[in-house]
Amino acid sequence: MRWSVTGWPTAIAVLVLAGLTLSPTAWGTESQISGILAGTWQHADGSHASSTSRYGEANGQLDVFLTLPMGPGSWQMEVKAGTTPRSDGISAMFPEANGLSGETLNAAGQGRGAITQFYYEANSGIGTISTGLLFAHNFLDTNPVADDEYRGFLATPFINNPTIALPIYVMGAAMQGAPAGSLGYTVFVSSTADLHENTYPNLFDFGGHGHGAFMAIEMNWRHGGLSGNVGAWRNNDDSYVNFSDGQPQADFGLYTNLNGRFGEGLHWNVRAGWADPRVSEANGYLGAELACDSHFRAGDVVHPVTYGLGFGNTWASPDMTGPSASRQHAEMYARAGITDGFTVTFDLQYLRHSGFRPDIASTWVEGIRMAVEF
Repeated sequence: MRWSVTGWPTAIAVLVLAGLTLSPTAWGTESQISGILAGTWQHADGSHASSTSRYGEANGQLDVFLTLPMGPGSWQMEVKAGTTPRSDGISAMFPEANGLSGETLNAAGQGRGAITQFYYEANSGIGTISTGLLFAHNFLDTNPVADDEYRGFLATPFINNPTIALPIYVMGAAMQGAPAGSLGYTVFVSSTADLHENTYPNLFDFGGHGHGAFMAIEMNWRHGGLSGNVGAWRNNDDSYVNFSDGQPQADFGLYTNLNGRFGEGLHWNVRAGWADPRVSEANGYLGAELACDSHFRAGDVVHPVTYGLGFGNTWASPDMTGPSASRQHAEMYARAGITDGFTVTFDLQYLRHSGFRPDIASTWVEGIRMAVEF
């Protein structure tokens, strides 16, 4: 587990500045800061697991979020820092197994500290507008069961729909509103010039190679114990090419989530998506997840426990060159609250055809995640 030497001074400087700006004299008493520090360790079994994967790989990730009220709205800033994934570790061989690994990388693939979101948010007459450096995953394809790699599922298909060609940290704008109360909307528009594995000047290189625009519109609804969303998106980044002729072609698709609960403690989600098979390796997806809230008692202390179970199938595009196979993924976890703000999660995954490779028949990945929230 390694940290980027060049990234940590940046992260430390950002956190110091954040502490200064959070003083009541500068921003008022409504300023807020919250964060989570999470570490994972995973071990893989199977003929395609490297010796390093079998011995295990550790990764760490820090996420700090600040709210700084100013004028009619507030500045929202997120600072992340992460370790360097091993080049022959589980996160490299089976990237679908750990959504926490490699969230903040530099151009050399090393972990670093970085400001990953910095935007101004304000309410207008028709909704909330957010403008600046945005993390697209926070605005689109969200659900209350499978959407949080720090606390819930670790596998990437159970965090975001694998068919959506979402940019990561980009300059853009989002508008969200609920004019009908139980019926709402999200409109998201951004560049695809990404900070992930790049430097900050890349965010403003709108005409550079591999850059384009990402657009999405999502409708969400709630009725009784049910909720859901349905969205459409388009990504015209010129790094996307048609499988048949190799020419640049925009990618587009549709997605949906349906959420509900049985009683008070058992929550469920069904997630589905489709993308243009001429461009997208992930042509279709269908998955379902369950999360059950419970508790256990140790002496006089009651500890909260959440159990999770998820199954998903990602269909490979029939237009892909070379052999390919649809990917199956299953995950189960148990997260226990040990003390206030400290949780331990035991995780087990089954993965078949990682990376749509038919030669990877099956792999078991066992792991543990420890997290401290503040």
